[in-house]
Amino acid sequence: MKKLFLIVTVAAAAFAAVSCGNPAKLSKGKKVELVFNDDKYRTDDQFFRESQSGVSKDLANAKKIAIQNARQEMATNLTATVQRVIENYSSTYGGAMGVTDANQIKDLAYTIVNTQLSGVKIIGEEAVQMEDGSYRYHVCLEMAKDDVMKALEEKILDENKADFEQEKAAFRELFKEKISEIK
Repeated sequence: MKKLFLIVTVAAAAFAAVSCGNPAKLSKGKKVELVFNDDKYRTDDQFFRESQSGVSKDLANAKKIAIQNARQEMATNLTATVQRVIENYSSTYGGAMGVTDANQIKDLAYTIVNTQLSGVKIIGEEAVQMEDGSYRYHVCLEMAKDDVMKALEEKILDENKADFEQEKAAFRELFKEKISEIK
């Protein structure tokens, strides 16, 4: 029992001696400079912007990966923005827009976003060769908000025009049928 007490006391003293020392200094990490982090590379009231990077052993592939990542992120953000606008419009105007209309516009918005992504511009790019020989490619893409809005408006008008033409043709057929019954 005395031996056990002695062992526990020595262990506790050793633990106390080790834990009561000066706190170990944390090693300072290397500060990383973010690429395309200035305001001119962020989304504003005129443009949607997205920055991404890609890494590959081949510079061309690193660029393709960076552009694809930026386009995908931009598409996700645009689709979410359009959906929020549709939901806000629908709730603000007391459900004047039916569920079917809202869903059709969401589908149109998705189509528009994918179509408009072909019109993005690269406003910044930077390539860095890393220590292992691979390349990190940074890119910033930009798309005008007005272009997205105009494309969405045109698509909605085209859809409404197509619906109107279908309704007009159906009315014409029904009218002819009813007129022929009168004879």
